[in-house]
Amino acid sequence: MHTLRIPKIINFGENALAETEYPKNALVVTTVPPALSDKWLAKMGIQDYMLYDQVKPEPSIEMSIRSFLNSKTKILQS
Repeated sequence: MHTLRIPKIINFGENALAETEYPKNALVVTTVPPALSDKWLAKMGIQDYMLYDQVKPEPSIEMSIRSFLNSKTKILQS
């Protein structure tokens, strides 16, 4: 069985990135290229993660289904 967990608490505000605890084997999903996301990940201090940066903002249902079917992304298991 595979499990996808979404945080129960969403932290925001000044220093929220640095003060939040991140789980091991986290999946980071973003719309920005690695050159930019690497800066945020460094600020977060997150370790042991998988990055998925191929998100398209506001995708159509068809694009979402096609992306899912073509995905080679590893499903995280906890």
